[in-house]
Amino acid sequence: MKKTVLFLTVLFLTSCQNQVNTPPGNTTSVISPHNSWSGVSYMTYYNERFGYKIDYPSVLKVTNAPENDDGRTFSYGGLTITVFGSYNALFTTVQEQFKENQKPTDTYKVVKSNWFVRSGIDSKGFVYYEKSILKNDTWYTVVLEYPKSMKEELDEVVTKVVNSFKVL
Repeated sequence: MKKTVLFLTVLFLTSCQNQVNTPPGNTTSVISPHNSWSGVSYMTYYNERFGYKIDYPSVLKVTNAPENDDGRTFSYGGLTITVFGSYNALFTTVQEQFKENQKPTDTYKVVKSNWFVRSGIDSKGFVYYEKSILKNDTWYTVVLEYPKSMKEELDEVVTKVVNSFKVL
């Protein structure tokens, strides 16, 4: 009986992996002859609950949807991308949200009327980049993290991912 339950649990968890709302045919490629990410293709993740999309390298493993279906985490080879939406229940302004998320290690900061970006290198040697957009009392956020040693090889990937992040 225990073996049957264990087998069914493993079967269920295996079948749930990598379920992402990606319409067929939504892949693009970026070619960079100088890094291990050259020629990587991209897939598009759509979040129907909050109405946003983002392209991510197809080699990244996708986490299962959280219970509230606010976003996903994608990771592989040191790169982690977390994307999510959340209601602005406390009615925070862009400036207030920026100050709340700000870190002493931030080296790049831009605050505009409906979005902010911040990035830097944390105490563990990881580059982080966060972009948050406020639209219709909803926050849309993408966070990328990766080792500083991978910065040069991931610059093009990071740019592609961040530029693809759109509120629909």
